[in-house]
Amino acid sequence: MNQTVIGIFAYADKLLSAAKELREYGIEEVSLLSPVPLTEDTGQMNGNSRDFLRYFTFFGGISGVIAGTLFAVWTSVSYPLPRGGRPILTGPPTLLISFETLILAGILATFGGFLILTRLPALKKRPYHDRIGEDKFGIVVKVKEDKLTHIESILVSGGAEEVIRIED
Repeated sequence: MNQTVIGIFAYADKLLSAAKELREYGIEEVSLLSPVPLTEDTGQMNGNSRDFLRYFTFFGGISGVIAGTLFAVWTSVSYPLPRGGRPILTGPPTLLISFETLILAGILATFGGFLILTRLPALKKRPYHDRIGEDKFGIVVKVKEDKLTHIESILVSGGAEEVIRIED
């Protein structure tokens, strides 16, 4: 049967060293919980420091520019208003609409990407401890019964103040 172990740490450096030790032991599913962002440190620990949210923003902005330009051109061609020899398709109004749709689509794509990358809303219950949100750091590890005592000893030797077992 699988069990979940939560290790509560007072300092981020002890949390990261214990997480690195768990990775070296062979545990792949290690979740770090922190009251402050640890993006640079955790990216180096995991071997990747890429922030994928920027790609959502970029492609949302590009699709917004394309959609805004097509909308402005389609509207001008579908409902022409010829005025004294001026061209029907003009640049400044098209650029304004394209810029506004770039901002709108970029914001919506960033928000959607944030929800996707943070796995919100949480459809299944995830283990959590109240002190982690206040002033402590935490490691959540899902393990099988045979590795449970060794994982707990790694967490305690890594500087965990408290180790909690949760049955799945």
